[in-house]
Amino acid sequence: MNITLHRNTINHEEQQTVNARELHAFLEVGKDFSTWIKERIEQYGFIENQDFVIFTEIGEKSERGRPRVEYALSLEMAKELSMVERTDKGKQARAYFIEMERQAKQAAPTLPDFTNPAIAARAWADEVEKNAEQQKRLAVAEPKAAALDLLADSKGASNITLTAKHLKMTRKELIGLLREKKWIWGTRPIQATQQVINQGLMIQVTGISDRNGQPYTQALITPKGLAKLAVILQESNA
Repeated sequence: MNITLHRNTINHEEQQTVNARELHAFLEVGKDFSTWIKERIEQYGFIENQDFVIFTEIGEKSERGRPRVEYALSLEMAKELSMVERTDKGKQARAYFIEMERQAKQAAPTLPDFTNPAIAARAWADEVEKNAEQQKRLAVAEPKAAALDLLADSKGASNITLTAKHLKMTRKELIGLLREKKWIWGTRPIQATQQVINQGLMIQVTGISDRNGQPYTQALITPKGLAKLAVILQESNA
């Protein structure tokens, strides 16, 4: 594969990314790059600073003499773009990105599988043993409620794409579930409802776009929200 992975910060998290122009060249797409990437972002609802970031390549200029705009894609977005091309090249690229994700997960500490109640409970119990105050909470609370409260005290809210990966769902499936449960509203951008924010299940963060300095907002799912979603999925599959 002649696609190089890079390190970029997306959604305040450093991760492996793919240069969209390199992916476009490998996939041998008939359309010009600018048209292709803009159409795909619009068609599939990808969100800047969540699925990709935009930057200007210093020293490179477009045909019109302007600084060349580049797109750094998350591996999840790169996989989706490869898949929708429905070509052998697309299959090769998707398989490559899946393998890169697998290698990255092996090299990094793994999170508990919150879709498995036994594993989630064990992770919760380990934390309780390290903290006397958490032990007191365990003694007076229902097990499930105590576990959710403990996870809520942790930092590490994640975006919808990353949460979907933890829950072994597609991003679209998770968005559908969040809408069904009235956790989110809106499309571009997606917004957390005030009810789930008050419950500590989601937060709404704001920032400034690196590209044009414009403000943006993003809905994130807290560890407590992740655990709650795992319980919802477990009960629906029972």
